[in-house]
Amino acid sequence: MLVVVSLQHFGVRLPKSRASAFGGRQEGLQEGIRQGVLEAITFGLDLRFGAEGLRLLPEIETLPNLPLLRAVKEYLKTARTPEELRRIYRDN
Repeated sequence: MLVVVSLQHFGVRLPKSRASAFGGRQEGLQEGIRQGVLEAITFGLDLRFGAEGLRLLPEIETLPNLPLLRAVKEYLKTARTPEELRRIYRDN
């Protein structure tokens, strides 16, 4: 499990230029994790439901937060239909 903690949480203050660079790295890391989860979802949709499942991808890519994307990825293991999977993110 990856845990990201802000240095400010520990009272560490970086010079403004370093803080900006560090913040950029954190954002980059989060975006990389998001892309990895989306790739896993894409693979799962294709494997479980084929083209019908992949039609959900444009909706899923717009989901705003990583915990919801992770929930979709996990529910993909047991969802019986694409519509059942859709309910997990539409109801949240």
